[in-house]
Amino acid sequence: MLQRLEQEPDEDWDDLDSDDDEIEAADLADRLAEVDLNNADAVWERLTDEEKQEFKSIVYNGEIEKIVQSVEPWWTQKLPARLIRDVKEESARVREILKLCPKATTTIKDFKTIATKPPAPCIAHNIANVFAAYTFIVRYYNSDHSSYELEAADNFIAICDNLKTNANFESVASAVDSVIMNCLNASLFSDLNTKDVLRKDLREIFDGPGDDEHQNSFLLSALSDVVSLFKSAKQKYKKEAAKDAFAAGRAETRKFSSEFLSADGRTEFKQLENQTHFAGCIRKLEFYLSFVKFRYSRTEWPVEWETL
Repeated sequence: MLQRLEQEPDEDWDDLDSDDDEIEAADLADRLAEVDLNNADAVWERLTDEEKQEFKSIVYNGEIEKIVQSVEPWWTQKLPARLIRDVKEESARVREILKLCPKATTTIKDFKTIATKPPAPCIAHNIANVFAAYTFIVRYYNSDHSSYELEAADNFIAICDNLKTNANFESVASAVDSVIMNCLNASLFSDLNTKDVLRKDLREIFDGPGDDEHQNSFLLSALSDVVSLFKSAKQKYKKEAAKDAFAAGRAETRKFSSEFLSADGRTEFKQLENQTHFAGCIRKLEFYLSFVKFRYSRTEWPVEWETL
């Protein structure tokens, strides 16, 4: 977040504080000149007490959106609704839309080879719980979740009961409500509009780009993105855990992280500590990928949006 703030145009800062002058701006630039802007804690240490207080005020007052431009999630790209359609034109547009999606993995095992019995009736709702968590995480990190794989993966599991506790859901509504409640419990930013946004996002992912041929493409892209995030986090966690600095002195050296990661000052990644469980989450996601690609049918596993 601090990196994005540093890279935003100066006029955005002027809108929030017209008293900033060129000398102060130059002084800040000098202090950050030798700092890795990807290291939020290092940046935080170079700020004055006044600058830290100003930043806290911007975050906690919800004014951060005035500085950091929101990135529209990839799944919002759709074919326009038309009574008369040009097949050739729409095919070209769908190809462009799919290029904007996370790349769907091509190494998906055939469902027949990994499933010994028919899927449970609740499987579509369980997948909806994963997607609700996914859309929240993507928006929470402003579509830059892959740059924060440890924190993003940890938060993902914290708000996704299907992955965290193997919970089953009997409806899409309960799957979404579970994510909202977990966001509140985890002190992740959410407001009265979060539920409406999640419901809309969820439906757009299930609907796909808008044509029958690729109606499951968004499902595959989203699941592939989560698997990629988790595998990257797994590798990085093992790498970081091998360093002494990862286990010692984090609370003392990561002042920005302890201030803003959560209200309780969390600096560890609790959901990732049990690597056996984390590996199980990845296997479950890969099972869902196989189900969606080789078995999922909207008629056999309908999603009832009117209950939301």
